[in-house]
Amino acid sequence: STDGGENWAINGTAPKGALVPAIFVDRDGAIYISVWGSGVYMSRDEGATWKWLKEGLSAPQVNEITADEDTLYAATDYGIYRRPKGEGGVWRSFGNTEEHVVNSAVVDRDGNLFCTFWAAGIYRWMDDDFKPFRDVDPYSRHLALDREGNIYAASETGVYRLNADKRVGENIGLKKTDVQCLLVSRSGKIYAGTYRQGLFIKDGPSWRQSNRGIINTRVLTLAIGPDGTLYVGALGGLFTKKDGVWREHMDLNNEEVHDIFFTSAGEVFVATNHVIFRKEDGGWSRIKGLWGYNIQDIEKDAAGNLYIATDGDGVLVSGDGGATWKPFNDGLFNPRVMTLFLDTNKNLYCGTYEGVFMKEGRGWVHRGLKDYKINSIARAPDGTFYAGTGRAGVFVSKDNMETWNGLNSGLSSKVVDVVAQGPDARMYAGTFNGLHVLERDGTSWKDVTGNLVNRQIRAIVFDGGKNILVGTFGGGVSVSGGVDSR
Repeated sequence: STDGGENWAINGTAPKGALVPAIFVDRDGAIYISVWGSGVYMSRDEGATWKWLKEGLSAPQVNEITADEDTLYAATDYGIYRRPKGEGGVWRSFGNTEEHVVNSAVVDRDGNLFCTFWAAGIYRWMDDDFKPFRDVDPYSRHLALDREGNIYAASETGVYRLNADKRVGENIGLKKTDVQCLLVSRSGKIYAGTYRQGLFIKDGPSWRQSNRGIINTRVLTLAIGPDGTLYVGALGGLFTKKDGVWREHMDLNNEEVHDIFFTSAGEVFVATNHVIFRKEDGGWSRIKGLWGYNIQDIEKDAAGNLYIATDGDGVLVSGDGGATWKPFNDGLFNPRVMTLFLDTNKNLYCGTYEGVFMKEGRGWVHRGLKDYKINSIARAPDGTFYAGTGRAGVFVSKDNMETWNGLNSGLSSKVVDVVAQGPDARMYAGTFNGLHVLERDGTSWKDVTGNLVNRQIRAIVFDGGKNILVGTFGGGVSVSGGVDSR
């Protein structure tokens, strides 16, 4: 960008399609980039042309680049390297660091070098050796400097301010947060980018979360509660929206939320990648005995039994409201179960990595699509079953799952994460490339994604006003102005 970031153009002379984890602009105007697996490239004409600085760099997985007046440094997956600036330089590792993953490296205004060694802490290069810091998290990812020369570290247990002379660290907040990166502004504000919790800002004694306007939420499931509350299950936890106000439920420990289930008794269950949470008057409580199960879906049958689908441990059942659980896997070919579905006839089905199964008695009976991963099952009012698959699109059965036929005309992607019936009784499919509605003749799909920027649809729900809400994997939640009436 040559206009302050208003417009961007691909740099035609840099390696295309490459992963670029680091950019460093030196005080002399030189630009250095890390191209993962290739090493370091340099440009002295603002990116018009690039030179590959490859000589001697036997560890081309470069995480960060920094420099002092005379020397360039590369933090790599196999130690720290340096080379003199100018033509003819050669990279050389130093400090006996080849067995360390070096995540980050900075040079302070006095020319001192500091590095983070993954799982080993933070180090300063002095007296021809790397000397460790005390009282810092060994799992530190990133170092940043302010204008006064203070050094800050982002770690899995928050943010640390470093005393360079005493080689000691002090935690200055976000102790229960995995901080990925830091930036200190000219005014002294500290910005912390975190894993799954967004952006935090420190401008004074305390930190504040500042995510308003950030829509890069990876949504996995949507549900609307009996009181109209919108529930959003995401890769980074549970969010709700009521009366126009969003709330993040931090007491769910930022688990991946795969399903949200409401019972007629007013209970709310949230299935995550480790456990199930139940909403009670005092907040959320964890259901005991399920830690470690990667739970994908929850369902309750007519007899009041709770069933959970797990990715790796099959189906579990509880007949006492979740107090105790036992396996329910007789007849299942594959323990990777992605979805549960209870139809209007009170029949229970599950979708696995090897097709569809129906509950009969004390076990399961296979009902077809053995070669396919089933992500979603739905049933239309006329009795037609629909199955969304991982790579083969949508299959339909009009004879109670005796036979299945592909129905993919019009689909722009055959990765189908969800199939759902709309309030107009038509079927909708959320795919890796957009939202589709089944044409009224039932023979093909129509793309109704509209102007959505993120087209990876992971969840579909319909509110009382007949609006369509979709959850996207990276673009948050979007709402339409109504179902397609054509």
